[in-house]
Amino acid sequence: MIEVKTKIRECEKNMVVVAVMTAMVLIMLWYRTGNLYHAFFIGYLLGFASFMLLAESFASFDKMPQWFSILALLLSNLKMLALGLVIFLLKMLGVSVVQIIFGLLFSQLAIIFSFLITVYQDRKIVEEYKSKANDART
Repeated sequence: MIEVKTKIRECEKNMVVVAVMTAMVLIMLWYRTGNLYHAFFIGYLLGFASFMLLAESFASFDKMPQWFSILALLLSNLKMLALGLVIFLLKMLGVSVVQIIFGLLFSQLAIIFSFLITVYQDRKIVEEYKSKANDART
């Protein structure tokens, strides 16, 4: 379980790096076009927060009581409802829903990208371990 927690932490770090790069791209677009696409970044942050909720609830399953684990799982399942309500409230405030949706989609792509990076790094570590084990046998 400790390995899973470290992998989740690595994915969270990768998501923060992608968020910083996204913010830099949005600032560059703001400088070039004069339009600040703040709703896109809001959507990205909503997607990142939902991933964090799921990751932290998953990481706490082994050390928390059973009732808290079930509550965390239910809260992670209710996050879609919460995201829908937040998007509706932001729409009522005049924020662009299309930009929020694109931000959410980009955050999901960033999550997939961070998982792929983590799996690729693990593959290199496993291959190094295999080569050391083969060298030790000979």
